[in-house]
Amino acid sequence: MASTPSSSSSAPAAEEPKPATTTTDAKAKKSFRSFIWDTDTHLKSHAERVLLRKLDWAILSIGCLGFFLKYLDQGNLANAYVSGMQEDLRMWGNEYTYAGTAYTCAYAVMQIPSTLVIQRIRPSYWLAAMEVAWGAFTFAQAGLRNSAQLYCMTVPVGLATFFILPDTPYTTRAWFLTEEECELSVERVRKAGKAAPVKITLNTFVRILSRWRWYAFVLGYVASSYFGIWLKSEHYSVVDRNIIPTGTNLISATCVVLWGFLSDYTGSRFAFVVGPLTYGLIPNGILAFWPSSIQVKEFAFLTCGVQLMTAVFYTWANEICAGDNEERALVISSMNGMQYAVAAWLPIVIFPQTMAPDFRYGFPATFGFVIAGIIVIIGIQLLALQEQRRAKATSSLEQGSTNGEEAEETEGGVKGVVEVPKQ
Repeated sequence: MASTPSSSSSAPAAEEPKPATTTTDAKAKKSFRSFIWDTDTHLKSHAERVLLRKLDWAILSIGCLGFFLKYLDQGNLANAYVSGMQEDLRMWGNEYTYAGTAYTCAYAVMQIPSTLVIQRIRPSYWLAAMEVAWGAFTFAQAGLRNSAQLYCMTVPVGLATFFILPDTPYTTRAWFLTEEECELSVERVRKAGKAAPVKITLNTFVRILSRWRWYAFVLGYVASSYFGIWLKSEHYSVVDRNIIPTGTNLISATCVVLWGFLSDYTGSRFAFVVGPLTYGLIPNGILAFWPSSIQVKEFAFLTCGVQLMTAVFYTWANEICAGDNEERALVISSMNGMQYAVAAWLPIVIFPQTMAPDFRYGFPATFGFVIAGIIVIIGIQLLALQEQRRAKATSSLEQGSTNGEEAEETEGGVKGVVEVPKQ
């Protein structure tokens, strides 16, 4: 009896802070900043918010600027080719395609090994060394006198490109992070359900290759573009050949941000992978049939960037493979590496420079790749949903078993209490 008033009097005291917390949460959710950036900021502690601000400023600033410079230099071959390099180096056949192949071969070969290298050597050392190497080889290309020298120089440039990789919460020694923030980073990874890295062995590859994820995601990742070469064939000026394709890049950049934001806002990765790729049927279909209208072909080239859903696709792969760190690393590196491996030889077959500008083999093949990509992505979604249903069923069975054991223990304890007075 005496315990009842005490319990009732303590209840209001326990409920007092709830309205204040709810109000704060509601304000955080309604703020414009939370809508476009860090939507669950109201659920984070002060220390976690400070950590994320540091990571945002450091990783995004360095990553975006570094990738921009890397991509700018990586595309210099295409710009140079349509700006006079073809005539200067006497590249009248398929030399341009061969140069691209030399680059992509080196890039693809080093993809998976690099995933293993950064487990032993700090990425910050590789980043600094490879940035210097990248700049040196890029500047050295200015002194080329023939296409053979070009092939030799693109190989080390490709090798240097490969090492543009970020650090991980488990290996970071960044100067701007405190020890507590490093521990908090690891804790955030654990809360997200992502497994910690372990030693990679032969059994790791056997386990990964026995599942559907590696095959599905690698097969679903394809992309290509030959806009600049087509502009040259239509007798555009050197300036126009370099400026007009920036429209494609502008549309691509806008769509990459838009698809990423919408996929986060709606919580659906599948919709913003298959949706943009489905639109890709339009521009790729136009190029496959190659109409006589230059304006229609310009529209097709300019809007090819709409189908660029790479960021969402990688995020989707990360989330599906989150429970196995090694599988996630191998799947992601294989997606990029295998795409480059295919790009190393396929353009020689279907996009030979002698078939420009209509590429009667290339554009129909690309149209077919888009259709195949849509089919594979739908298959990934079905397999992922099937795995989720199995996981829920297993979790329900385990939960039911646990509840049953607890009920038996409780029942036994009650019986013991009742039987004591009878004795």
